[in-house]
Amino acid sequence: MLLTFPIGWIVSHVILAAIYFGLIMPLGLLLRLFGHKPLEMKPDPGRETYWQPRETPPEPKSHLRQY
Repeated sequence: MLLTFPIGWIVSHVILAAIYFGLIMPLGLLLRLFGHKPLEMKPDPGRETYWQPRETPPEPKSHLRQY
């Protein structure tokens, strides 16, 4: 137990770092390079509000009708 715990801790952190720096970070950089902004956080001084209209949700009774 004293020997395997540090080895497991190091291996798990190395694997997580490899996934992050090898997959997630390059994907994020590519998306940013091509201008993909999923949250639309670019400020627009001409906009009056940032609220976006949503369609009304269905009535709660419709959830009970299973087809």
